Amino acid sequence: MYAVGLPAKSGVAGGVLAVLPGQLGIGVFSPRLDARGNSVRGVAVCTDVSRDFNLHCFRVPRSAQAVIRAEWDLTALRSRRQRPEAERTALDADGHRARVYALQGDLSFGAIEAVVRRVVDVSRSLTVVALDLRRVARTDGGAVTMLAELVASLVEVGTPLVLVGVESHGRFVRQLEEAMAAAHQGGAVQCFSNLDAALEWCEQRLLSARGAENEGVMLAEHDLTVGLSVADVVVLAARLQLVAFAAGDTIVREGDRAEELFLLMRGRVSVTVDIPGGTRRRLATVSPGMVFGELTVVDRSPRTADVRADTAVECLVLPAAALEELGTSHPQITMAIMRNLLRNVHRTVNRLSREVTALES
Repeated sequence: MYAVGLPAKSGVAGGVLAVLPGQLGIGVFSPRLDARGNSVRGVAVCTDVSRDFNLHCFRVPRSAQAVIRAEWDLTALRSRRQRPEAERTALDADGHRARVYALQGDLSFGAIEAVVRRVVDVSRSLTVVALDLRRVARTDGGAVTMLAELVASLVEVGTPLVLVGVESHGRFVRQLEEAMAAAHQGGAVQCFSNLDAALEWCEQRLLSARGAENEGVMLAEHDLTVGLSVADVVVLAARLQLVAFAAGDTIVREGDRAEELFLLMRGRVSVTVDIPGGTRRRLATVSPGMVFGELTVVDRSPRTADVRADTAVECLVLPAAALEELGTSHPQITMAIMRNLLRNVHRTVNRLSREVTALES
């Protein structure tokens, strides 16, 4: 009980029954006995298991109702990156192939074993697996050993493991990376500090597997022109101005007066706001085929967030004055634009509702 850490009962036939209360039981059989009448190999196996998985009855983890707080796939909750119709359709079809497990409490051997078993049961149907560690209080060496074995099994089927909230578990992540490097499986684990960035990476993984990534669009393919005829698109194009921005440029600044809306044609931009504590939070990332700056331009109110170019960006800009003029000269175009803008708002509200449902379930 003290030296090995697993309370046990032996029999003179060579059997050993050992337990770790609340976590596991193990049975070992090997007839050769030592001077005390215990199985030589049985005691050795129990000693190795206790050492390798950091098990000991005097080192008991704090209990939690369940180590898996919540789980979902990308059909239920995705990142804040806004995507065009083709990518949304692809993710709707393949979202079940990326699964996220939000964990809590202490990651002891018994806890991580439950997680590993859950993942292994469905691993062959998955393209990517993510573990959210933000609510995990403590980890131990046994969890590293078990997780390294899980990564090795996922590598065999070409499925990477994503870890979220790693900044609070630096030692744990370092030990896992060292174990993977020793097994010549470096790069099999992707680490992120926040869930949104991890979800976006998972989405890109699914889109790459399907070949559905979108680098740029034409005006007739843009979400804002859905429902417009070819002639209407020509009329709209005459009122648009092509502008380009370098990566890192601020395109829209919070507090500025809204004088135009932007049709993103190529590149990627992020909408961010300042939050207490001096940090910035991403509200959304916009992809080609999407529009930004639309909510404030309708009533010409001040901008409510910053928009920065994540990559080199090309936009078509529709001045607010030109939008108003279209309402007089071509009301059918304005109605179609407003309908498309309303559809975008509905998607945002729907995403937020699904996020609340997934995270609080």
